[in-house]
Amino acid sequence: MKHNRHNEHIKLELAYRFSRRLYLPRPLERRAPDSIRQRIFKVFLVVLTLVLAVLAIKDYIVVGSDSGRIVILDYNKEKNVFDQIHQETFGKYGSRRIVPGQYLAIDPKGRAVMIAACEKQKLVYTFSTPRSFGSSFATSARLTISSPLEAHKSHTITYSIAGVDCGFDNPIFAAIELDYSEADQDSTGQAANEAQKVLTFYELDLGLNHVSRKWSEQVDNEANMLVTVPGGERICRLNDECDAFIVVSFANATLVLSIGETVEEVSDSGFLDTTPSLAVSLIGDDSLMQVHPSGIRHIREDGRVNVWRTPGKRTIVKVGYNRLQVVVALSGGEIIYFEVDMTGQLMEVEKNEMSGDVACLDIARIPEGR
Repeated sequence: MKHNRHNEHIKLELAYRFSRRLYLPRPLERRAPDSIRQRIFKVFLVVLTLVLAVLAIKDYIVVGSDSGRIVILDYNKEKNVFDQIHQETFGKYGSRRIVPGQYLAIDPKGRAVMIAACEKQKLVYTFSTPRSFGSSFATSARLTISSPLEAHKSHTITYSIAGVDCGFDNPIFAAIELDYSEADQDSTGQAANEAQKVLTFYELDLGLNHVSRKWSEQVDNEANMLVTVPGGERICRLNDECDAFIVVSFANATLVLSIGETVEEVSDSGFLDTTPSLAVSLIGDDSLMQVHPSGIRHIREDGRVNVWRTPGKRTIVKVGYNRLQVVVALSGGEIIYFEVDMTGQLMEVEKNEMSGDVACLDIARIPEGR
């Protein structure tokens, strides 16, 4: 069961898709109509549920197929069938590698959907509904869909896409991709052997009505699937003599919670809350440390905050630390080492330029008594 904004109970139901049939089982409803087995004259490639954040009354079904269309379905309870409420054509019929339909990803807030082909083409559609929330809204609301926005990239194979949970900021979609442009021109096969998969993030600017590639980072070449995980990406716990905190890092923010008789948000922790945290830790005898992409914050017991910022436009990509030492790797391959000195200050000690980007790093614990 789930609840909508009016605290009404809503039954959760699953829709299965087969090659040419959509199936809605009803095993728990004794008085419900028979299960739906609705045959469609197209090959289903992917089916996802569209849940509108502003309207928790009903869900829709988004279908990707070999028809060269994106289709939105609504369940008609009176007729016990799926009604087609939208059908937007963007390509030719048939399973083609550059015609979208193989992959679907929905913004967790239900504002947009990305539909992608195996190669090159990606389209983004936005959704909207009437703003009325009267008692008859569930039956009178009409979902509308925009014209497609292109996010194409030539010579690029797509392996998986997913919507990223970023709250009510601009929708972001992630994709595992491989650029084969160099391999296509290299007859020796070396470029193909060295081709590298990347995780690429696409942002839909709702104000400008435009989709752009925001950034990419390399991933293991065995990666082939993305799964959306709502909420925080990392959870770290800090225990002090008097206080305990839970620090939750999101994709674009950091939340600090204090643990006592109740769990409450802390607004004066000294942590920078407008950025994700790569690491948080106790450091020295009485201090806290936050490492984020743009620098390090050293928070002293008396509330003073010392800030170290990354040089130029470089960002921190990896970090290792123990009770008295910190080492960070910057984009471009530079490693910087810090130590806590006799006065408790976290000081930059040494730096070293590597020949390439750092994939991982760590630093050993300091033995007890040293």
